[in-house]
Amino acid sequence: MLRMTVSHRLAVRPVATALAAALVFSLACPVSPARAAEEDEIAEKISTLEAAIKSKNEQDVMSTIDLLLDKVRDQEKDHKRAAEAIAKALSFDTSKAQIHAAKALADLGSVGSAALKKAANSKDIRSEEEKKEVYLAFIDAIGKTGDEDNVDFLMKLLKDKDSDVIAAAATSLKYYSRASGTVRKDVVGSLVTILEGSYGASQGGRDSTALKKYETISTPMLQTLQELTGQRIGTPPEWRKWFNENKKKKW
Repeated sequence: MLRMTVSHRLAVRPVATALAAALVFSLACPVSPARAAEEDEIAEKISTLEAAIKSKNEQDVMSTIDLLLDKVRDQEKDHKRAAEAIAKALSFDTSKAQIHAAKALADLGSVGSAALKKAANSKDIRSEEEKKEVYLAFIDAIGKTGDEDNVDFLMKLLKDKDSDVIAAAATSLKYYSRASGTVRKDVVGSLVTILEGSYGASQGGRDSTALKKYETISTPMLQTLQELTGQRIGTPPEWRKWFNENKKKKW
């Protein structure tokens, strides 16, 4: 058997060390060339969006949001950084771009929740009548994320003074038809109570304000009740009767 000389062993050792290091690196960083290129494209879209926001170019903001959304839609691990970029457009100068950004965040699911709720709580959005359409769109997007952590936020809005806000919150809650039984039961109970109270106040037609409120909130509330329960029931008193008979059952 041939023996390695000391010089041979010394020559081989650095090569082996280098090969081992390369193997460890490749195992630790298993990024394919295709994936690396994709990440570069996402980063490029984010940079383009930031530039469009800075230059206040509405059309570029919306089109880049669409391109970014398409790029990350099937890449869940990229949703968070895409959401962080898109969230910057929630405070854009135009309502159209703000609403577009909100819808995109809703499509990304729960990662968009925090930014949407923060934007909806903005005093500028809530206090300016010309931004009401934006505010209502934010409320809808919050529910559309499907994030059950948003239910309490929406339930609080059911007690708002503005009937349009109540209606928007009720509509947004319809997206929780696949939520846990406990969540759906809580939502249905609140909707039935509010709807029943508004219905009672509107009877007789003497209180025009109460009548207008009921006309505004009744349809979205009834539609959401149907979505969450699968039931097709008519009047608020009938919904109360059904809920009392079923609230102790497992949903």
